Amino acid sequence: MKRSVFVLLFALCLWLAVSCVASSLANSPWPKFRGDAQNTGRSPYSGPQTPTLKWMYKTGGSVESSPVIGSDGTIYVGSWDKNVYALDPNGTLKWRFETDDRVISSPAIGSDGTIYVGQRMDTSML
Repeated sequence: MKRSVFVLLFALCLWLAVSCVASSLANSPWPKFRGDAQNTGRSPYSGPQTPTLKWMYKTGGSVESSPVIGSDGTIYVGSWDKNVYALDPNGTLKWRFETDDRVISSPAIGSDGTIYVGQRMDTSML
């Protein structure tokens, strides 16, 4: 009986945690890595029938993170050059923010529009 109650409480806590995270995502086309709270990675949009390069933006380092798209169409991406970039939908720079180290994780957009990004940690400082 105690085990059943524990499992039920654990499941309830897990459901509440997932619900809170899911409700805090920005209302945008692609607010985080893999797109949605269920991490499906599936877009509701149809892509082009023939691949065509629309534009490109050169950063000062490698880009290993996936981009995210804000509700206004702004594209956010991190780079190994220690910057987070905000690009207009036409590929022009809107702004960039310099961090302390390489940005290898994908940004996430909070429901209030705040951009969150993790970065590499210099283990020599530990």
